[in-house]
Amino acid sequence: MNVPRWLLALEALILFAVLPAVLAQDGFHRPTLYITLWGCCIYGFATLVYSNQWNWPALWQGAGWNRRQIREAAGRFCLATGLALILLATAAPDRLFDFPRRNPQMWAMVMVFYPLLSVVPQEFIYRCFFFRRYAVLFPNPTSLIIANALCFAAMHFVLQNWVAPLLSLIGGVIFAYGYQQHRSLKWAALEHALYGCMIFTVGLGWFFFRGLAPPP
Repeated sequence: MNVPRWLLALEALILFAVLPAVLAQDGFHRPTLYITLWGCCIYGFATLVYSNQWNWPALWQGAGWNRRQIREAAGRFCLATGLALILLATAAPDRLFDFPRRNPQMWAMVMVFYPLLSVVPQEFIYRCFFFRRYAVLFPNPTSLIIANALCFAAMHFVLQNWVAPLLSLIGGVIFAYGYQQHRSLKWAALEHALYGCMIFTVGLGWFFFRGLAPPP
């Protein structure tokens, strides 16, 4: 089923710009955010089914990563982790590994439930659905990656600080670039979860989770 481009553009504007703006104005309520996120997943699933674009094995497995691409992804992650550690050790050493040190039980719960409840639906909406639904709106892969990263960063304005959108913009480029290679929800969720768990562990998690103590 062919959808007019103007209608696709309007749909994308509502989902990835208007909706986050409304949520940000409403103030931060985590249950509302999760309900909205999973509601968007249901909408994305229904849309892909209706447009004959739903294929679970292909969506989950994708093309996969070859060994060179896995090494590159691992290198990016190690570089990002090193930079985060240097930043915290220099600017806020008292925050380094603060979450697992102060509240190991909560940290362990985040390590388990954050990938399941937050990462998987985000990657379905922002990578699987976005790339399948809106690729036709962009003239080349680079513009698609940039647009996807900007939408991903915009969603994080609901957290009401500037650090979360900035880090999410960088992460969005990394995740979209990886997804352009493998087209796999499995690999996208794994990569996103690794970066997210690293951020929570090293001491930047407050910007993404209000249950942690604010920075001094």
